Amino acid sequence: NYGIRNVGGRWYAYYGAIELQTAAGGEFVYDHGRPALYRVEIASNRPELVQKAGGANIYRDWLVGADGEIAARLDLNRTDGRWTIVAGDKAIAQGADASGDISLVALGKGGGSVIYVTPDAEGQTRYYEVPLTGGQPALFAPGDLVERLYVDPVSGHLLGYLNGREPKLFDPAHQ
Repeated sequence: NYGIRNVGGRWYAYYGAIELQTAAGGEFVYDHGRPALYRVEIASNRPELVQKAGGANIYRDWLVGADGEIAARLDLNRTDGRWTIVAGDKAIAQGADASGDISLVALGKGGGSVIYVTPDAEGQTRYYEVPLTGGQPALFAPGDLVERLYVDPVSGHLLGYLNGREPKLFDPAHQ
């Protein structure tokens, strides 16, 4: 589930979906388990392909922006652990982890960045943030223990996080 968005006054739900292939006899057959990104218009229940699955040995994940477009994509090579986060046509972060331990988490506050999680050099799981326009990834909330993130389900933007027992929300009205 990649969220729900209101695009042009219409509501869409975004899902990863396994696509079946059509065999010679016309029946549908399983080809691979790599998901493609689909959106379904809720009123009509009509699905639409947004982006194809990654190639062989590529795990692909997405963050969908408030406008219903792909804001960022993660491609992870399952063979060697190399990964790339792409915004538009530009690689904005990359690295390698032999275990393939990397995940997209959310768009940052206001939707202008990507929050992702991966182990640091010592093997500790860390949250990082990188602008969608590119730049040096930085630790997210350095000095804070990030136990949970709060994400707006309609925009995909980060609303805040749980620091121990205390939520830290960006909007004072929510705090």
